[in-house]
Amino acid sequence: MVKLFLEREDVDPNLDVDDQTQLVCSVVKGHEGVVKLLLERQDVDPNLTDGDQTPLRWVVLHGRDVVVRQFLGREDVHPNCPDSSDRTLLGCAAIRGHEGVVKLLLEHEGVDPDRLDKHGGTLLLCY
Repeated sequence: MVKLFLEREDVDPNLDVDDQTQLVCSVVKGHEGVVKLLLERQDVDPNLTDGDQTPLRWVVLHGRDVVVRQFLGREDVHPNCPDSSDRTLLGCAAIRGHEGVVKLLLEHEGVDPDRLDKHGGTLLLCY
């Protein structure tokens, strides 16, 4: 049914409700098929936040490898964007023990494993 709505030109896929975009809502609710449909649209901004969290950060925090791969397939995703605690997606995945997600992020050419945090340390120094 979502596909029917997304086929209409007058539907705004970036519209937010209570500071959550359609993409964030779909990610949080675990609707992987809807996430895939949204990410296939070039007019969907995968980096819109709901305060501190991007949709990809939600996926990384919950260790959803398949959906992480879908996000990383987009050239406009910002995989090194830190949160308010200065943690990158790679750091969040590592801290949560999501090895599959860490592997996907390390394989992505846009991820910088040596990015310094606000204290001048790298992720490797934390382990």
